[in-house]
Amino acid sequence: PSTYPKNRFNFMHFSDQFELKMYKKLFPGVVPILELRDPRDVCVSSVFYFKKLLDQFCGPDADFNERLSYTIQCQERTLNFCPLFFFKGALEMIEMINPVILRFEDLIGPQGG
Repeated sequence: PSTYPKNRFNFMHFSDQFELKMYKKLFPGVVPILELRDPRDVCVSSVFYFKKLLDQFCGPDADFNERLSYTIQCQERTLNFCPLFFFKGALEMIEMINPVILRFEDLIGPQGG
């Protein structure tokens, strides 16, 4: 539907430009919010969060620096731990639907948590 309840948030994930265009058409009055995190933090977190998956690409004996380097350089669209692909998608979203941008670091504050 083209109407949306007031004072309500929905979380949506977009995988391509077609979905972004459909969102814009279906919900023209809704202001999208895009939450972004410092890319350096995303890469470091990915090394820990996707350790088992990275073992398949880097080998189980790979050290932190090898896994981090692979994560930073990864451009494979189908791999969840490729931050570069995610940030390219975020740039497309910014250009297409002009969202309000919230920085993760601003949300958690200078002390974290």
